[in-house]
This record gives sequence, C-alpha cells and structure tokens, in this order.
Amino acid sequence: MAKPAYSEAFIRAQASPESFQRGLEYYHAGSVLDLVRRGDELLAEVEGSQHTPYRVQVRFEGDAVDEVRCNCPYDWGGWCKHIVAVLLAALHDPGRVEARPALDALLDGLDLEQLQALVRHLAGRHPDLMPEVESWLALNQMQPGVEAAPIPLDPQPIRRQVRAILHTLDHLRPSEAYWHVGNVVEEVRQVLGQVQTVVEQGAAREALPLLEALTDEYAQQWFYLDDSDGDAYAFFEDLGRVWAEALLAADLNAAERRSWQERIEAWLHDNEYGDAEGLEAARRAAKYGWDDPLLQRVLRDEPLSDDAWETYNEDAWEDALLEAQLNVLERQERHEAFLRLAEAANLHGRRAVMLAKRGRVDEAVQVARQHFYSPLEALTLARTLYQGGAVDAALDVAEHGLTLADGYGKGELALWLREQAEHAGQAERALLAALTVVKTRPDLDAYRKTQALAGDHWPGLRADLLEHLRNAPNATQGPVSILLHEGMIDEAIATVRKGYAGYDLLRQVADAAIKARPDWVVETARKQAEDIMDGGQSKYYHHAADWLKKARDAYRAAGREAEWRFYLAGLKEKHRRKYALMPLLQAL
Repeated sequence: MAKPAYSEAFIRAQASPESFQRGLEYYHAGSVLDLVRRGDELLAEVEGSQHTPYRVQVRFEGDAVDEVRCNCPYDWGGWCKHIVAVLLAALHDPGRVEARPALDALLDGLDLEQLQALVRHLAGRHPDLMPEVESWLALNQMQPGVEAAPIPLDPQPIRRQVRAILHTLDHLRPSEAYWHVGNVVEEVRQVLGQVQTVVEQGAAREALPLLEALTDEYAQQWFYLDDSDGDAYAFFEDLGRVWAEALLAADLNAAERRSWQERIEAWLHDNEYGDAEGLEAARRAAKYGWDDPLLQRVLRDEPLSDDAWETYNEDAWEDALLEAQLNVLERQERHEAFLRLAEAANLHGRRAVMLAKRGRVDEAVQVARQHFYSPLEALTLARTLYQGGAVDAALDVAEHGLTLADGYGKGELALWLREQAEHAGQAERALLAALTVVKTRPDLDAYRKTQALAGDHWPGLRADLLEHLRNAPNATQGPVSILLHEGMIDEAIATVRKGYAGYDLLRQVADAAIKARPDWVVETARKQAEDIMDGGQSKYYHHAADWLKKARDAYRAAGREAEWRFYLAGLKEKHRRKYALMPLLQAL
C-alpha cells in the first residue's frame, strides 16, 4: 500500500497528549494486528488490557480521515490510544496494510438470487443478525424524495434488535461486562439514529411506534447494565430529543398528543424507570406541541420580560427540547421563527450559523462579536461562512474566536485559521494563528511552520515560545520534540521529570542526551530496564535490552567503562535463570 497522506502531527492533533503517547507505545510494542484496507475503510485489531482485542475502523474521504471508531470504552475527548496506534502503524508501516476488495466491489457482480443466498448464509451462520436484518428492512421502506402514501412501519424488528443488543453482555462476567456497556449503548444509539432518519425524511408520525418499541425495550433492560460511567443513563437524553422532534413534526391533534403524553409519563413515573428524566423533553413536547404560551409569544416575535425566558429555561431537559424545536423549524424552513427562538434562548451559535446560511453575513459576524464565548462556536460559524464564499468574514470571526476566554477548541480553531489565512495570502493573521497552535497543541511541525511564517520576526517569537514550552505543566511529546530540536537538553530533561513520561518520550530524550548528560541517561535507562527485568515481563525484554544499550553508551560517554562491565556482570548473575533474557544480555 502507498504511504497515507496524513501525518503524525495530524494524528497527534486529534488525541490528548496522553492518548497519543500510549498509542505510540502500543504501535512500537507491536500491538496492532491485521491491518486491512477495503476501499475507503481501514480495519484493524489492537491488543489491549482485555482478553479480546479492540476493533478499530477508519473511514477515509479521498486522502483525508473522515470518521474513526473503536469499540473500547474510552470517552474522555479526542481519539483513543487504539485509534492512534492503528493510524501510526498504517502511516509508518504501509507494507503491513493488506488491500482487499471493498464491499461494494464484492457485491456488484451478484444478481438478486446470489444476494439472497448470501444473506441466508450469513443469517444461518450468525442468528444474532436476524434482528438487525428485520430492523433494517423495516426502516428502509421509506424512500427519500418519493411522495407516496404513508407506509405503516413494523415496530417489532426494532424491539427485537434492541433486546438482542442489550443481551449481548449476558455471557460475560460482571468485571468484563462493565467495559462493554458504552459500546452496547452506542449500538442502541445507532438504532435510534436510524429512526431519527425516518423522522427527518418527513415520516415523523410513522416513526412514533418505532420510538415506542425502542424506548419500552430499553426502559425494561437498561438498569441491568453496570452503568457506573453513566452511559446508559445519558442515552435517555438523546432518546428524549428524538421523541420531541418526532412529536413536534408529526402534526398531531390534541387527543393524539395526550395519548403519547400518557405513554411517556408511564415510563417517567414508574418507580423502576424513575431515573429516565431525559424523557422529560418528550413529555413536554407531547403535552404542549407548539402551543406552549411562552413559545408562541417567541414565534410571534412578541416582547418578553427580562426573566420570562430564564424561568422557562431553568431545567436541564429544556436544552434537549430547544434543540428539537430548532431542528424541526430548520427542516420546515421556518427561518425567521428559528432565528427568534434561538435569540430568545441565547443559542447564539446556532442563530449566527442560520444567519450565515441565509446570506446575512454582517448580522452573523455581529452576533459572533457580541455574544460568542467559545472558540468552537467561532470555528463552526467560520467554516459555514467560508463554505458560503464569505472568506474575509470567516477569517474575521476565526481571529475573534482566538481572543475568547473559554479555551476549549482554541487549538482546532487556530489550526483552521492558520491554513485558511495563509491560503488567502494574509500572512500576519496566519502567523497569529500559528503562534496559538504551538501554544495550545505544540508539535515540531507546528513549530517549524511558525518559524517559516515569522521570517525576520522569528528571534523574538522563538524566545517567547520556548519560554512557554519550558513552563508546560506535563511531559508530552510536542514540547519535548521542540526543545530537543533547539538543542535544549537540560530543559527537555526537566520537562520529562515533571510527571509520567512514556517509553518513547524518555527514549527520545535519552538518545539526545547520551553525550551531553550521560549520568542522567545511565540513571534513567537502568531504572527502565530493571523495572522490566525484575517484573519478569518477557514480552518486553527487548525493550529492556534497548534501555541497557543506552546505559552502556552513556557509561562509555562518561568514561565509566569499568563500571558498566561490573553492572552488566551483576545483571547476568541476577537473571541467569531467565532464559528469554540471557541471550539479550550476552549480546551487550
């Protein structure tokens, strides 16, 4: 396979420093198994802490990574270590990637009889596929863009599929099942996404029985899961939002709404399901529809008292209902009502994006300058403006976003602005963004890019950046790589001493410091090697040998050859019964 178009810096930018470091270690440890590329999809397994390897799926759009998935329970922001390891393996060892035909290519030559035979064969070998086959057939009766009489959709396949998903953990011990709860909930969420598609295609009324079947089955089963992380409980909020969208879009009469309200209240009020308050948004949508008095005043653009909306919006469930209302208004192209509701609810990000989509660029920029507090809001609007051809306005909004106090997403915004500003020939703005990139998500590529953009201003900017990196609170790959690039060995050593530094990071600093700081390398390398050897971790003995080679080279660089020989002789005596280790020690 050809080497992928993405870079290591790109992978690092998508993960937390800790996840990237652990993924790098997994890659070097050979934990990535069976890399297979099928068309625009890369599949792999990664050996982790569980008996069963984790499965990673990467989808590409052209040369760009479009979507990533892993069935591990990681949910703390950015890519997990398994995704990082897989993409690093594909990047650095492209020869390991086995090219296989994509599914479309395999199916294209089959006629109807052969396709039916294939489905029968798969269902016969894997009976657990039958609920999913039934569910897919039920949900795909709707044909987008084709006007026809509503088709009653059978809810029973949905019920059976959700039940099958929730029971996949039955054969696992509780300690094992805990790690898979998030994946089970995600599978149910995918079924919900299919039902939501039916709503979005204009068949909201037909979707309501499907939602009823999904909710009833989930409400009966979810509390049997070990929900220590809250994944199963949090699903009710997503469920409540889709219910609210369906109820608002279905054009129900008062009696129909009352019937659905009573059904939802039964789930809410039953003691067994009492924690499902995420459905409160659905209950209110069923009770009022669009007839809530305050909502009607907003939609009619009537003035409100200062505290009216605050009182209305005091409960957390209202966020889900507001999102549902805005989604339905947007699909119904009720743009002015959408803008009034978004403004009344202080949802200025969505309001500004709608203004941009409607070509009201100046108003969108004004909303951003007056009301935005998050760089991610600015990034979403900037992308919308840019795609609509309002390049200068997009760059203005992005630059303003870098000044916002809320730092979440600032690095992603700065990276976007750096690339787009440079493409537009706005060097000063590109440099400003580049400096922010280095400070928020530092890596050597970003540092070199900033140097290229800075030109004659580089010496002063360099000093400021290096001071910032020296004061970084944690030991991460980016700052260390930059400090080593600048020959600042002592500063790099001080950085890795601040906290946990993984194998690859320590190795990088040790390799650079052998001549300049051999005593530190001896101390560090011995500790790393001894921890592995004393722990009897035979599969990592090659790492111990690698650390001992660094210790040997550092002893020699310090003029302590005799001390090295004495130390090595002691290791051979101590570990003489470890037959997997002894050949490695003899080779030193």
